[in-house]
Amino acid sequence: MDTITINRQELIKLMRETFIDVLTTRKDLVEEAVIGAIEDMGLGIAMEAGRTGEYIKTEAFALKLDKKISHSGGTGRSAVPSFNLLRLIQLCT
Repeated sequence: MDTITINRQELIKLMRETFIDVLTTRKDLVEEAVIGAIEDMGLGIAMEAGRTGEYIKTEAFALKLDKKISHSGGTGRSAVPSFNLLRLIQLCT
């Protein structure tokens, strides 16, 4: 592979052209990145708002979450497949 020399202005021009090309031809990549960033910001804001300094036991959290899941959708049945939430939490910790 040969080495090339490029000055600052040429590099800026090349980067600008590449960026414009990506924005116009791969809008899906930009859309995914923006959506991901917005979701991350929303999660961070929700975590800060919910932070009270009070902690509960894993079992109590699992029961509350399982209860919320089982009551979702208004049908009394969960839209999420049934699983042992406590076991899942234990595996993750």
